[in-house]
Amino acid sequence: MSIAFSTIRNTIYNLGGVVKSGSDAEETILGVAAPVPAIGEPTGPEEFIPVTPPQFGLNFASFGSTVTRTFLIGEVGGNNRLVPFHYANIAAVILSRDTGKLRQALKPILDDYMLIPFEKLPNKDALTQLKDFHLPFLDTECPSDAFVSMRHYALAASYNAAKKMLSAVIESWRENFGGEGQVLAISGTLADVLDESMASDLIAISDASSVLEAKGEGFIGNLPAGQMSHPFKLAGDRRYFYLRIRDNTLRDPAYGLLRVEFVPMDGVSDSDYAKALAFYVLSERLPIDPAIQGANEIYPLAVCRNYLLDFTADNDTVNSYFGRRD
Repeated sequence: MSIAFSTIRNTIYNLGGVVKSGSDAEETILGVAAPVPAIGEPTGPEEFIPVTPPQFGLNFASFGSTVTRTFLIGEVGGNNRLVPFHYANIAAVILSRDTGKLRQALKPILDDYMLIPFEKLPNKDALTQLKDFHLPFLDTECPSDAFVSMRHYALAASYNAAKKMLSAVIESWRENFGGEGQVLAISGTLADVLDESMASDLIAISDASSVLEAKGEGFIGNLPAGQMSHPFKLAGDRRYFYLRIRDNTLRDPAYGLLRVEFVPMDGVSDSDYAKALAFYVLSERLPIDPAIQGANEIYPLAVCRNYLLDFTADNDTVNSYFGRRD
């Protein structure tokens, strides 16, 4: 955390606002701001393929993630409306396996911002005052006067900042560790990075529970443990397949179901590359404890998430400061 909370508090007061924290991060209250994963065209029949050792090797040892925590911490009145002030804490890290243990591949990045819809401030002097405080502000560019809409736009601004941060970390990883056969797995989807960061050495792994509601992909709910689907093709270079990493007998159809996105590798068919990736992802499902909180997560990505949560601002820290009254 690079911004002193006292400076943020003084900024809000100098604009005639009030400090008024929420009870939880906006990501929990409003839901994630990331786009819903796109549905693609199947490249094979509605059948399932057992995961077997691949015909070629990959160095599947690097894993990355971001965490965003966006807090509603105050509001300013003006022009017959309330304008929310948000504080965002964003972090990214890549861990790589070294002699069996996951360690920092690169130094983690941590940024924080004040998120404000500049055009909704009570007057132009308010924006000048903000700049005088020399804080890292992001304009959420919300076109609506609705308070809830401005909160959603703040959440989207946090997501976009995390997207740029993760893309920068990926490029640093390539400079230091990239090469033939190297693969970096991130949590989420490939839409969570900038287009120029997508390449065959990057895959994205996400919870696939929403697929059961998708038209034409509901059959994936019958996918047995240790098996995968044929790849699906999205517009552009993105591909994805489904993989069941844990047995869901007598459980929810989405239990242990992952979606793995990738970009085709030169000289290798989409099907063969997907099969190789499925083998390595499946191998990462253990251990389950203590890092993994859900069934739809692999161990290294759980470690990345918990690693970031350890040094980003949590709900109690933010609420204990902005929730109190002077």
